[in-house]
Amino acid sequence: EFSAKSLFKYRRWLTFKEVATELQIPLKSIYGYHYKGIGPKVSKYGRHLRVLETDFIAWQEERAITGKL
Repeated sequence: EFSAKSLFKYRRWLTFKEVATELQIPLKSIYGYHYKGIGPKVSKYGRHLRVLETDFIAWQEERAITGKL
């Protein structure tokens, strides 16, 4: 049986480089979206930024529905 705590460790964390690669856009664009507050939800670990794969997918779906970036 899984608890919320055990499910957390199975989540996939993406780097900004992985997000940029998936979207086929420059890495600089992802940092720009983050700076402007229009990118996917980000968690910071020390000086490293990571995006939960589920948050990335939700962000993509929201942009597809609204057409906004």
